[in-house]
Amino acid sequence: MAQILRLRGPDQVYSARGWSLYRLAHHRLQRQQLHFDNAPAISQEQENLISSLDPSTPSARIAADNFAISKVCSRARDLRAKLADTSSLSDTETISLIKEMHELDKTATTWRVGPSWSFKTVYKRDIPNCPAHFPNVIQLHHDAWIAYEWNYHRTGRLILHTNLLECLSRLISSTSLASNTYSSSFISPSDLQTPSTSDSPSLAELQEHYTHSSLTIRRLADEILSTVPLSLGEISPDGELLTLPPVENLDEVGIEILEEKKTLQGVGAYFLLWSIKILKSHEHVNEEQREMARGVFERIREVTGMKKMLGDKSCI
Repeated sequence: MAQILRLRGPDQVYSARGWSLYRLAHHRLQRQQLHFDNAPAISQEQENLISSLDPSTPSARIAADNFAISKVCSRARDLRAKLADTSSLSDTETISLIKEMHELDKTATTWRVGPSWSFKTVYKRDIPNCPAHFPNVIQLHHDAWIAYEWNYHRTGRLILHTNLLECLSRLISSTSLASNTYSSSFISPSDLQTPSTSDSPSLAELQEHYTHSSLTIRRLADEILSTVPLSLGEISPDGELLTLPPVENLDEVGIEILEEKKTLQGVGAYFLLWSIKILKSHEHVNEEQREMARGVFERIREVTGMKKMLGDKSCI
């Protein structure tokens, strides 16, 4: 993927088709860099191309934000490797990265401004004859692509906070603070205090950071799951339930329309694949969220044809 982006050159981002192809290819590359410890390093070509984009364009802004998250996650992985060696621990470096992650997380949410990124939230209880498998809260985006952009960004933030939790866990367990019993009691985000500027944080401050990131991960998981009905073509952007009619009751034109809808449904399912794959086995989401994600993943396998063509090999 990195080689493909290099060969396409810097002009690829200045046409509608080139920009669309770039975003898809770059997303695939960044998914590797975000999620895998042995992922290819972030290249200077990526850095230069992202830096050349106009930050006032919403799609360019989210590309830059996602790239910034990738870079911080890469730093977090490097730090985790260093923390694995107890002879070279650095509390100051760890806390500095944690603070940087929190600041980036705040900054990366500011692009969600403007009508092109807006969405409507509806509740399952308010939809007549709503299927039982729908989440309690449903997001209605303009289309599946916009929902995908949101979920791509949310998943990047989720991975960022996962890296942060691992840094915090290692810090807590490998310093003198670990001599105290770590409490996992619930702390509301409204109760979080401003972290101390001291290089040696207290156990309470570490607990607050840990609880805040855990709650953020579960909230992001809920938001991703809330886009499933629209992405899978079960509800329209206007909130109207959609059902596919049986093929035997359709004429030739009707069958063609049905196949087109199934294709769009398959594309939306593909857009969900990465986020749902992570949620269905993520240790920091709750069991209800994991169970719902596992159910969504099975529907993705069916809708995209993976289950029919690949069988158990599609159980990634």
